Amino acid sequence: MLWDPRFYLQAGMATTSVFAIFRYAIYLREESASRKRGNPSREMPKPLQLLFGISLVYFWYIMPFLPQPLLGNFSAVAPNLLPHTTIRWVQWGIGLSLGILGTVLYIRLTRKNLAVTAKDYCRPATLLTGGAYSKIRHPIVAARFIAVAGVVLFTGAAYTAMLLPILAFELLLSAHIEEQEVLIPVFQKEYQVYREKVPGFLCGPVWLALLSLTLGLALSAVETLPMEQHFPM
Repeated sequence: MLWDPRFYLQAGMATTSVFAIFRYAIYLREESASRKRGNPSREMPKPLQLLFGISLVYFWYIMPFLPQPLLGNFSAVAPNLLPHTTIRWVQWGIGLSLGILGTVLYIRLTRKNLAVTAKDYCRPATLLTGGAYSKIRHPIVAARFIAVAGVVLFTGAAYTAMLLPILAFELLLSAHIEEQEVLIPVFQKEYQVYREKVPGFLCGPVWLALLSLTLGLALSAVETLPMEQHFPM
């Protein structure tokens, strides 16, 4: 891995998102200051939209399909979409289910979010507190991580799996920035009350999805055991 350019390609794609998030934070802060001076709202610059969307969303959906070692078997190559072992079939099933579920939820929640930010991205028309938002404050973050991690299990992408902590950090950071720069300044006391009642990222269904993902990844360790340790004589 240390000498594999495929890993460094993915690492570079993953860390590009960090730069995008900090540029996003600067944009939100500048727009907040502009509103205080009485200036009208402005659309997020197209270059920032592209940088933010491509690096934090599309890159992470592409990376699991790039050639790389297979989870649990570094001599094989991912993506492995036609499993030949029972363990890979289990990972394939868990990954496909969570990948589809997470992606569908992410798209639906993003549309709902865009509906309240259509007129001014930095000043949402209302605070979303119903549906998934009544369980956790940042369901889009949870859905996006579960979706990408599910795709990683589905493809068996070892390098992308190693980089998932970077995705988790980026999503948590972006959520924190949005709270500090948009939600708290705009909704003030209403958001403070909401934050005290509703957790940020974890609830029953999210825990279940994370446990399923952990099980799927842990099975990779079993895959690497010699056959006699799988089935002792």
